[in-house]
Amino acid sequence: METMVAGADPDQQAAWPWGWWLAIALLPPLLALAICHGNDAFHRAAFALKRRLHGRPRARLPPGHMGLPFVGEKPALTRYFSRARRPNGFVHDKKRSFGVCWPAPDLVGASSILNVDGARHGRLRACVVEAVNRPSSLRSIARAIQPRVAAALRTWARKSTVTAAVETKKVTFENICKMFVSIEPSPLTEEMDAWFAGLLGGLRAFPLDLPGTAFRRALRCRRKLSAVFRDELRRRKDETDSGDDLMSALMRTEDEGGRLLSDEEVVDNIVSLVLAGYQSTAAALMWAVYLLAKTPHALAKLREENAAISRDKNGEFITPDDIPKMKYTAKVVEETLRVANIAAMVHRVALKDVEYRGYTIPQGWRVVVWLRSLHTDPNYYDDPLRFNPDRWEKPPKPGTYQVFGGGHRMCAGNMLARLQLIIMLHHLSVGYKWELLNPDAEIERRVERYCGSDPFPASTDAATGIASKDHAISPDVAVRLYLPPAARDGGSRIPVLVYFHGGGFCLLSAFNAIIHGYLNSLAARARAVVVSVEYRLAPEHPIPAAYEDSWRALAWVASHASGAGEEAWLAGHADFSRLSLAGESAGANIAHHMAMRAGAEGLPGGARISGAVLVHPYFLSDAKVPSEENNPAMADNLVDVLRDRGRAYCEGLRAGGWAEVLEVVEAAGQGHCFHQSDHTSADAVRQDEAIARFLNL
Repeated sequence: METMVAGADPDQQAAWPWGWWLAIALLPPLLALAICHGNDAFHRAAFALKRRLHGRPRARLPPGHMGLPFVGEKPALTRYFSRARRPNGFVHDKKRSFGVCWPAPDLVGASSILNVDGARHGRLRACVVEAVNRPSSLRSIARAIQPRVAAALRTWARKSTVTAAVETKKVTFENICKMFVSIEPSPLTEEMDAWFAGLLGGLRAFPLDLPGTAFRRALRCRRKLSAVFRDELRRRKDETDSGDDLMSALMRTEDEGGRLLSDEEVVDNIVSLVLAGYQSTAAALMWAVYLLAKTPHALAKLREENAAISRDKNGEFITPDDIPKMKYTAKVVEETLRVANIAAMVHRVALKDVEYRGYTIPQGWRVVVWLRSLHTDPNYYDDPLRFNPDRWEKPPKPGTYQVFGGGHRMCAGNMLARLQLIIMLHHLSVGYKWELLNPDAEIERRVERYCGSDPFPASTDAATGIASKDHAISPDVAVRLYLPPAARDGGSRIPVLVYFHGGGFCLLSAFNAIIHGYLNSLAARARAVVVSVEYRLAPEHPIPAAYEDSWRALAWVASHASGAGEEAWLAGHADFSRLSLAGESAGANIAHHMAMRAGAEGLPGGARISGAVLVHPYFLSDAKVPSEENNPAMADNLVDVLRDRGRAYCEGLRAGGWAEVLEVVEAAGQGHCFHQSDHTSADAVRQDEAIARFLNL
């Protein structure tokens, strides 16, 4: 059956649904356009009415649009960044400055120099700049962060690949925690890292304080961070020694009137300084690693300058006094900051009506200065997208280089950021090589990975109570110390054992899980302070590097023999009349060399070696011994090919009268260094009990 409406044209009847769909499709963009123009008209009318009521002459607003109510043109900005991958496009297409300032003082703190203005800003800025940039602060900071930088680079070198964006953030955050509040890496610092990430996310989010929003989460993160810093501040006020870091410097700094900063001012500025310097410094370091890898001639010049500095320092860490000599390194830092544009914009608020090029920026309006455009402008920089540190032979035109902002709002921590980058580039360029896995994609590094070198963190063992911690002696040498709980509780002095790991001079690490687990057990059984030495490995660092590094570590340990020294565990708990050396396999070889050298050259503080424990020692010579040959007549239980070499060594000691006490311990049927993979087995326990008795003679 067909039905027809009277008076209707069938063709016209069929066209109506299509027209409705077109109208529906066009309605949202037309409605949005109408709302945008209505929003523009409302603001312009309000601006004109306000000026008229105050008796001011008419003025023109800058060109552009206000966007949608409440959200402005944030959707367009997001589209340029996330979809079009044109970060400059939004600004270039609009031909004006636009953005939002800090969403709320609650996130960075009402007393932060980022939020205050006028005389109060001048007072706070003067105090913060003095605390951060005073020579004693920079010297203390350089001294504090270099062991961590050296340790981090050693960790990178043990991995097959490194994701620079992750690793640079980790080392930078650990450095900042140490510099600012002397907090060591711990579960707390991991939480703080997450809280700062949440806080930063809130700064970039729409300021809507509702459950589930990024802004609400940022407020929670801010409260948690403030609580941590307030607790630390109260603790320091209760102690006579407040420490040697940025928080202590802020606590001691006085303004021109002799007034100290309030607790709120100290906490708010610690939070804002970490917020401003943490991810930006990490990102700058990541880009430096990337850009240098893609610019070999610049990297070669950087290596040459820093190698000369390192030779002059004779293995010691650099200080702020060395920075003026590192001219090319400074150029690399400045060029990295320019090319990478870590801070692409700076936010400002008009405190009064501002006349600019015939337009009026009304009081209270937010303004963004787009620094990325400034730093990539060919009018100021030749071939601006090319990484060229040599361009800094001549200073840029005033006002064209503002990576840290400008004027009295310039970043207060700019000297600190530069110092961190210079230190990191120094250690990286002197001791390491790297290459990009995919130069046109993600920024990662490929380095040689050594078996058994995955790091295991220092900690307090729940089962034994043994505490452990790491210490960098120099850029190339580090140690991990183990201390039994009885010593920490104020007991008598206990033996000290300096231990050298094995691995044929090219494998393993003092910081890997196998060595850590074994020495944790040995320290508990022997009730001794154990110092495990991390030395450089072959083939990058052939012998005698391992011997020289180990000697440096032994001399550092011995320097505490008088009861003084920088390491409290050694100065306060070690009995240097019972100083012994130990090692397994190649580490036993090192222990032998250290004992011989100590006898020939002596040790600091009059320290003397009282004994040596050589576990499955690795020695070679022109003469063969039975277990090193392919002899089918050898007993099946002699599975350690170095067994007879160790026995020959002991016989030589006995014949020469070198040892007052000489003991040989064997475990039938066990392999080379079996005790490390299972230090709870009966044979391993028997071996370790013999070592414990020997150390406590």
